Amino acid sequence: MTNTTPKNASTGPVISPGYAPKPRYPLLARKMGYTGTVLLSVTMDIQGTPVMVSIKKSSGHKVLDQSALKIIWQWRFNVKNENNSEKEFEVDIPVKFVLE
Repeated sequence: MTNTTPKNASTGPVISPGYAPKPRYPLLARKMGYTGTVLLSVTMDIQGTPVMVSIKKSSGHKVLDQSALKIIWQWRFNVKNENNSEKEFEVDIPVKFVLE
């Protein structure tokens, strides 16, 4: 469902999905047939917990963007920090909404 890409993959932490619940597909968006991908910029702490989230690229539908923003705060990632950095880091996370 999602991919994560560290902004500086050669020196930054390596992350993989941990706990990432699927976002709720808003009823209005489903009725209107809205689909799309929201690209979120997420700042995480070294434990893989989001500490700041912003929309980098909208899906084109505010209702989908808001659903993605709401769920991302519940996501957790597994972080492998090879250089033992104590700094927060940013990743871009696409959240896809596809009608099935």
